Amino acid sequence: MKTIRLLDLKILEENPAAQKIFGESFWKNDKTDPPGVRRGKIQVWGEVVRSGQRTRLTRYSDIWKKWFDFHLTKVGGENSNQVAAIFQDISAA
Repeated sequence: MKTIRLLDLKILEENPAAQKIFGESFWKNDKTDPPGVRRGKIQVWGEVVRSGQRTRLTRYSDIWKKWFDFHLTKVGGENSNQVAAIFQDISAA
């Protein structure tokens, strides 16, 4: 089994709904990690790339002070290293 370590994370697109959740553009702030995900925890994103298997996570963000439900899926074909993260704020749920 090939081991994949996530070394870098780059946000390629941002949905306007995400801006509404954060109250600002995610690209235009100084918060470097995705909401609710610390560098040590994003290895699951690498696992999605390696296995091609979708996964679902629920995480609390100390940065944003909210709970998020994530759905991660590999996009772009077998040789791709891209993951789409679809999430929602579930703090009030």
